[in-house]
Amino acid sequence: MRVYPFALLSVVCGTASLLYGQSMEGALVAEKAGGSRQARAATAPAALSAPPAERSALRLSGLSAAEQILKPRGLARQSGVVRAVEGLDPAKLDWTVLSDGRQDGRLLVESAGAVKVRVHFVNFDAGQGEVWLRRADGTVAGGPYTGQGPYGDGDFWSDPAEGSQLQVEWVGAQDDQPAFLIDRVSHQWPLASGSDDPMYCQLDVSCYSEYANAAKGVANLDFVADDGGVYICSGELVNSKRSQFAPLFLTANHCMSTETEVRSMVTYWNYQTSKCEGPAPERSASAQISGGTLLASYAAIGGDFTLIQLPKAPSGGYMLGWSATDPDVGAKVTAIHHPGLPPTSWKRIAFGTRDVDQVGAMYIDTELFPLEYFLQFTETGGRVQQGSSGSPLLNGSQQIVGVLSYGLVPIDGISYCDLAGAAGYGKFSVIYPMIREFLEEVPAPALKVSKATVGFSVVDGVTQQPSKQSVVISTDSPRPRGFQISTGAAWLTPSVWTGTVSADEPVTVEFSAASPALPVPGTFNTTATVSMGQVTTASLPVTPVTVSASVNVVSHKPVVVAQVLPDQVVAHTPGRDGTNFEFQLRLEEKAGFAVRISSLKIDGVVYSDHIKDLLGTTDLAANGSIQATIKANLQPSQADRLIEFGGFSPTTGARWSAKATTKFLPLAPASE
Repeated sequence: MRVYPFALLSVVCGTASLLYGQSMEGALVAEKAGGSRQARAATAPAALSAPPAERSALRLSGLSAAEQILKPRGLARQSGVVRAVEGLDPAKLDWTVLSDGRQDGRLLVESAGAVKVRVHFVNFDAGQGEVWLRRADGTVAGGPYTGQGPYGDGDFWSDPAEGSQLQVEWVGAQDDQPAFLIDRVSHQWPLASGSDDPMYCQLDVSCYSEYANAAKGVANLDFVADDGGVYICSGELVNSKRSQFAPLFLTANHCMSTETEVRSMVTYWNYQTSKCEGPAPERSASAQISGGTLLASYAAIGGDFTLIQLPKAPSGGYMLGWSATDPDVGAKVTAIHHPGLPPTSWKRIAFGTRDVDQVGAMYIDTELFPLEYFLQFTETGGRVQQGSSGSPLLNGSQQIVGVLSYGLVPIDGISYCDLAGAAGYGKFSVIYPMIREFLEEVPAPALKVSKATVGFSVVDGVTQQPSKQSVVISTDSPRPRGFQISTGAAWLTPSVWTGTVSADEPVTVEFSAASPALPVPGTFNTTATVSMGQVTTASLPVTPVTVSASVNVVSHKPVVVAQVLPDQVVAHTPGRDGTNFEFQLRLEEKAGFAVRISSLKIDGVVYSDHIKDLLGTTDLAANGSIQATIKANLQPSQADRLIEFGGFSPTTGARWSAKATTKFLPLAPASE
């Protein structure tokens, strides 16, 4: 036998402080959400009888030997693989005009041998229309996808379609056009003979009516991993004491740990028999919810968990209560889970007791497991196995006390039923401090900076030492949180604009004054704002902090600023003088030096001999300005045009230069 985790990625955190005595009972979703968190109703157009034209079809052959090689991911059960494709875009749509006058564009995607397929969209924009997914029989599998998709950035995985084919269909007005690219296809394979499908020792959860509510809170899920595999795990709804309702979902970090993986997730609800030992249910008939938002995730060193906010709550679901107090050694505990792969992975239950903690640490693959962070579950009935990862361990009050992380995997020739059932669950007492802000009405984490002010000096265009000012950003949040920095002026720049900070890992940011953005002498003030955005309704808003910044700019040589007014010059009908443009040239000296204007270029053409004719003078007083009206016959263009001045100080001999850009735009067409 082998010990495996239920899949792990490296995330570092400090030692968790255990907060005992915290707990909450479970509740039906309807009691908290009022049953109102469902997607808006929408109706897909009637399916067209003829399939899309072959030119609008992408047909992938069966998987190659390389594609069938399993990707190790602990006890997360692999169910498929991602296949890269050359981009499919709207140019390949097969167009039909519908009876209501709208246009319908379709693509067909096939991955031979798949039992379920999905497509990945990038640069998605449905315009004013809608995108739907259909199965091979024409029934709707997903949608509508509108705007720039469910996350507003044009990047997402579609809902799944059972079978080896799906049809992508855009419907909209005839003067509208979609934009998107399909760059990947998710291929899920059938359950292989001899694989670890649930064994005879599994117990049907429907046979235990006292767990009927708790079972409503546990879901089967699949997702597309960043490693290119498709995997199956389990997870559960978690109740919250916060007044702001948000459907919280807990699973294992080794199942998924990144935002892209969470976005790809599909959860399947009420996937269980209708009665004790009833007929095997169809997973495709269960309620599905696609996607989610990552809230917090830690690898084994933090209890191996991932907390997600679902886009909506499952109708009829149950939010499991939780307890941050570990059950006593020897206490009875219960696991509700989804073992193995479809079509045999419907919901099961396992019974047992809490065993004594193991001592020390162990490595599974390259992952460090501090064993005191994991409850040891000795099974007396039923078995957890691959696919059960992320499922809850419940105490006698049916509250979550652990999240399934690792267990025994049989070697060839024996089954799970032949093993002495044992598994490790990440302790909720360890997980709780990391997610407390989502479960309790607690103050938002404090954000702090080590300095309230920074100052700089720039002399003759060179920033003086110290040219950089360090500011430490810190927080009392035990989990890493993303931060963003914005500045009120272009001259103030931080060494990083975004990052992650936690109580254990403060961040040092170096601010500097960009001298090219400070050509004019004087004292300038601005602020830098450090903020943590409220990502979801489950997130607590954090008060931003500011750093005041000032810079003193000194110049020992002339500083001349050139300007074209207006900044974009539009042509006019040529007058008697033949000119088609009229604009203002303005020069202003800022450093207190009288200067001589000795050179002028427009788009590289020298006009130095005409300076006095154009400006009326070649001299510019200290801190003075001149402005002249210029009429010219120029070729209109959308390109930037460069005007360059140069000269010197008659007193000191110091040279100066100044540049201005503008556009000389063509005459606007006359309105009809």
